[in-house]
Amino acid sequence: MENITVTGQLCDFNGQPLAGGDVRFYDENFETRHATQTDVDGKFEISIPKKIYPSIFICKSYKDKFLEYWHWNFNPQHGTHLNVQIDGLELYGMKAWEMAPTYPGMMIFFRPMSLQKFKALGSPEKDQPVLIAPELKISDITVELNGKKAPVIGINKVKEHTSPQAYLDAYLINVSTEGFEKVKRILVSIADQQTQEKGMAGFDLY
Repeated sequence: MENITVTGQLCDFNGQPLAGGDVRFYDENFETRHATQTDVDGKFEISIPKKIYPSIFICKSYKDKFLEYWHWNFNPQHGTHLNVQIDGLELYGMKAWEMAPTYPGMMIFFRPMSLQKFKALGSPEKDQPVLIAPELKISDITVELNGKKAPVIGINKVKEHTSPQAYLDAYLINVSTEGFEKVKRILVSIADQQTQEKGMAGFDLY
């Protein structure tokens, strides 16, 4: 199998590079298949087999100071470089699909978590809602398609149930793809106005 080199840089949302960050490439069972760490400038470089990876985890001081960057359905190409920023929000379980031929749009699903709310929650009661998500508005969400900003035109807060009674809050957003060619890479960034936390995640289509 052909190997490919993936490079990137890990920073906080103030642009400060983060050394010693973990970079892990997971299989479908969340087992680490390849891993490296960021250097003193927050940069990393790794040679991996050229195939689709179900997810990537990138973080430093996980659940202490930061939550992680996830990249779902990662499909590395020659020259792939990831500019990653982390803070107190994560976007878990991201999925995306195009609405064509109905209209030029895309639906994106993700379940966000706030580190501050997670720490404040403690141990939730069994079969009770786990309220650790930020309250988001359209203005709190930025979406890039193939590296170019795309307008978010709709937002829906939904419940992701873990039992008939227990759930976590998730979001389903509608993004316009008018004027875009085939979307291959999606980057979503969010900001919690209450806690001032931020987060980002990626998703590849193929």
